[in-house]
Amino acid sequence: MHPRTVALALVLSVSATLEVGCAHRRQAEIAAPREPPTVRDLDDFAIALNEFALMTELDPSRAPFRDALINFLVHYIDANLEGEDHQEALTALQFAAALYTPSELQSGTTPQPELARSARKLYKLAARHGNEQPAFFALAIIQQFGGEAERKQAIEDWKEIEDWVLRNAFYADEPLLRHEELQASMYETAVIFPAPFVVKRLSDLYLARYQAAVRASDDSSALGMEARRRAEYTSYLLARLYLRADDLDGAVVALKQMKDDVISRRGAELIVLARDDDKSAEALLTLAAQFKPEEDDATAEHMPSQLTESWGIVENLARRAVRKFPNDASAHLLYAEALRQSGLVEAAIHHFEQALDRREDIFEVWQQLAVLKQTQLARLGERDPKAAIKLLGQLETFHKRAAQLWRDRPIEPGLPVAYYTVALMLYNAGEVDRARALLDKSLALEPQPGALELLATIEYKSGRFDQAAGHYQALLGLPFEHQLHRLRWETSARAGLSRIARSKGDSAESERQLRTALSELNTMIAFPGLSDDERSERLIERGKLMFYAGDLEQSLA
Repeated sequence: MHPRTVALALVLSVSATLEVGCAHRRQAEIAAPREPPTVRDLDDFAIALNEFALMTELDPSRAPFRDALINFLVHYIDANLEGEDHQEALTALQFAAALYTPSELQSGTTPQPELARSARKLYKLAARHGNEQPAFFALAIIQQFGGEAERKQAIEDWKEIEDWVLRNAFYADEPLLRHEELQASMYETAVIFPAPFVVKRLSDLYLARYQAAVRASDDSSALGMEARRRAEYTSYLLARLYLRADDLDGAVVALKQMKDDVISRRGAELIVLARDDDKSAEALLTLAAQFKPEEDDATAEHMPSQLTESWGIVENLARRAVRKFPNDASAHLLYAEALRQSGLVEAAIHHFEQALDRREDIFEVWQQLAVLKQTQLARLGERDPKAAIKLLGQLETFHKRAAQLWRDRPIEPGLPVAYYTVALMLYNAGEVDRARALLDKSLALEPQPGALELLATIEYKSGRFDQAAGHYQALLGLPFEHQLHRLRWETSARAGLSRIARSKGDSAESERQLRTALSELNTMIAFPGLSDDERSERLIERGKLMFYAGDLEQSLA
């Protein structure tokens, strides 16, 4: 799924939660038919999207389930177009496109006239502003899901945009370079929507540029060097394009057109092996490993679209591996990682647990599950306290099993963080005694700054000043790896100790602690590399402390 930062994308990171405990269904089981979801808002959409991601392509419930999601997205697109939030409308169209796997696009899709109509609206907006990439994407949707006349018109419009881009290209007069901008725009569309029409169009462009490069490769000029470079990496571009489309047969055919190219021949051999191996998932997983991004790729010199394409390839190959070899733990692990990249936390948890059911000795599975289950717990705490408490019980069992298997390798985040998460939820709900009990359990396992601060707050509000001060002092004594974290928690502890001292009538101690807190807060505000949002929060916090200190003028500065 293409990286997005607007409201529809954010809902996946804050609201999606499936029914707790439903994630142990065996992949090989035949799913019972399910009623299409009622999708009223973004929360409903996120929950349904995770459930939809767990449906196989052969599931009879998949098509009506998808229709319900598309119906919601069409209305959402129209509402945002009326509100002139064009970027959010475009994002919703991308989500609609992602409801089809690449293999489903290849197999042919039933018309979605309302979706095509919404895409036409977005196309007109993009074309009016000369924004070719969204225009290409919208036309690709129309060509895939529109009626016969609409599809023909989409192809004509597509060709017009191609001509327009070529005429206005920066290198319009350079035969080898004039297609750079056109290729980039078509590539962006193929990454997020690898429909057959788009793949064929971009593949033809790759091959045409390759053939032109071969003809010019004997030239000793700079253009000749560019030609040789293009001839060398076209096979890689073709392989990525067809693998993103989950078309292994097409990849082999395209690579065979690269005559006398060793890299192409080797690539075709690997793809054929992955396609035809019916004995194990090893060949598919080995091929996927060639494209799986490294952990530091997101901060390296990689375009977001390249990372999206790479993870799309990995997801396709992992899906194939899970389908062909449902009892292979490594296949489920890789598929879970790909789903997590798409923000589908609950679907990812399902496949991590499928991997765990088959093999308990993969530490990475335990670690990934710990992170995702903690995320799930935090989400539930905001929406369904009873479900969060139920999940906490499951987490206790999970961490007990992990501790038995990995005595020397603690799984993080652990139970102390989980206890604190639910304690905070209970505290906000007014259940102070239950919150205190969980905080005590958290601190008995490992001192956590959040748990110490919350317990200190509870004791302070209960009039137990000495106990509250003890928790703040314990917070000051904790080690922190990062200086910013240390300053943030020490500032909070000093401010708490100042309140306690004032409540006990010790004005001098209260002022001393407050001045120390302000000094540490100023150090944080001046810290190099502090984000704008973090700095704004710290400035607000400083204003509150200034007001508390009686410096009204400075608190308003």
